[in-house]
Amino acid sequence: MSAESALDRLDLRFRRLASAARLVDVTYDLAESPLGVLLVAATERGLCRVSFQGEEALDELASTFGRRVLRLPGGLDQARRQLDEYFAGRRQAFHLALDVAVRSSFQARVLAALARVPYGELTTYGRLASSLGRPSAAR
Repeated sequence: MSAESALDRLDLRFRRLASAARLVDVTYDLAESPLGVLLVAATERGLCRVSFQGEEALDELASTFGRRVLRLPGGLDQARRQLDEYFAGRRQAFHLALDVAVRSSFQARVLAALARVPYGELTTYGRLASSLGRPSAAR
């Protein structure tokens, strides 16, 4: 057994124990996709962020959800699996708990409206904002 693999196992054990003891505000991992590397993050309530910014999004996660942000490989397997299925064309809808608690009421309405856009249909930010009565909200 190499010292590196023993350290890796110890590190992963620490991360899992910290998460299980609820000492972590946000867990995240990185996922490969056809569009590049995605940061996938979750709170105990559910998925809170999928970002193309990778680890550059960590400061925003910490300021939004809490300072205790920890990478937990394997901790977001369900979200990663559904993303893989989506990009492979085998999934058209996601079935994941979401954490939208820190979003404004308008942002929550936008996410709900976005979830109603059928698979394969295209819409714009402007059209979505207009349908919610806030056409100037699209930037």
